[in-house]
Amino acid sequence: QPRALLIANEVLCLLEAGYADGALTRWRSLHELVVVAMFLSQYGDGAARSYQLSMWFANMRAANQHNKHAKRAGLTLINSEEIGQIQQACQIAENELGRRLQSDWDWAGPFLGKDRPTFADLEKEVELDHWRPRYKWACQHTHAGFVRPDRLLGMSEARSPLFLVGASNSGLTDPIQMTAISLLQITTN
Repeated sequence: QPRALLIANEVLCLLEAGYADGALTRWRSLHELVVVAMFLSQYGDGAARSYQLSMWFANMRAANQHNKHAKRAGLTLINSEEIGQIQQACQIAENELGRRLQSDWDWAGPFLGKDRPTFADLEKEVELDHWRPRYKWACQHTHAGFVRPDRLLGMSEARSPLFLVGASNSGLTDPIQMTAISLLQITTN
C-alpha cells in the first residue's frame, strides 16, 4: 500500500508536468503491485512468505550480473563476503521454501500449479487479465520497440505529425483514471 501511494504520487507529478506517457509507465508498476496484492490476499500467508523470500534469489541474480559486468562498466565488484551473505540468505530461503527460485515470478508457482509462471498468469488468476491490453499499452513507452510518434498520449490532440520531445497538455485522462482504479483495487485488498 505505501509503495502504491508513492507510485500514484509519481503519476500525479508526471501528469502535472505534462508527461502523460511517463505517467502511464508508472501506472504499469502500480498495476503490477495491485496484481501481486490481490494474489497475496487470495492465497494468504504462504504466498506472502514465498513472495518475501523471492527477494534473496533476485538479489543473488542481480549481484551475479553486477559482478559479471563490473569491470567493463567501471563498477566495483561486490565482495565475496557480501556474496556469501546473499548466498546464505538464499540457502535459508531455499530450505524454507523447499526449492530455489529461478525467475521473478517463481514464488507464485506452487499456488498456480506452474513451474515457470509469468505475470500474465498472475493477472489471470486474480481476474485482472482484462487489463492486459492497457498493461501492454503502457509497456510500449517503457520498452524500445517502435511506436509511431502520433501514437503517444501527449500527441493525442495534435493536428499534424510532430515529434514530442517535451511536455504536453494532451492525453492526461487515461493515466489518472487508471491510477485511481488501481488505488481503489489495492486499498480494498
